[in-house]
Amino acid sequence: MADRDGSRRAHRLGLVDADHSEGTGRNGLHPPTPADEQTIPKAPVGPRVDAYNLHKSIGMTVLLLMLVRIGWRAGHRPPPFMPMPRWQAQLAQAVHVLLYVCLIVQPLSGYLGSAFSGYPVRFFGIVLPAWAPKHDMLKDAFSVVHLVNSWVLVSALALHVAGTVKHALLERDGSFRRIWPWTSRAAAAGPVGGPAR
Repeated sequence: MADRDGSRRAHRLGLVDADHSEGTGRNGLHPPTPADEQTIPKAPVGPRVDAYNLHKSIGMTVLLLMLVRIGWRAGHRPPPFMPMPRWQAQLAQAVHVLLYVCLIVQPLSGYLGSAFSGYPVRFFGIVLPAWAPKHDMLKDAFSVVHLVNSWVLVSALALHVAGTVKHALLERDGSFRRIWPWTSRAAAAGPVGGPAR
């Protein structure tokens, strides 16, 4: 009964599509994706299901890559920032941390929402072991996290792009040198900042 009430509340709030059994965000409440499954007709079933499975497979791939990235970053400190005002260095640091958090939360919440949906989770056609029982309230909760985090991620990306444009096109201060793999740390070193990513 509690599961059913939670599901109904999510539908009333417009956080979950009433016509989709896996609890995806409503059309107008999530930023567009490369393969926006909500625009795919429900008949025939195949293309819509294939699009969702591809979406989930890409998401799980991102999660795996982020775990590898974090492991690699733990042993490889980034070069310091180029000279810039301290508040800009702190903002850049905060945006990078936020991007890392969002890129973990986004695919993880999507996977957990699918795991509690009662439907099999496929990774590029391979059915993953089912470990979670069907639980509508948890599914809806993770769907809400997935939705809200998507907007936070888009906002963080917008800030990141804005900073990139500022440093690369307006100030031309050489900040790009610190992220190029063939640039030495000595060439990228500056007196301001610390680990950026």
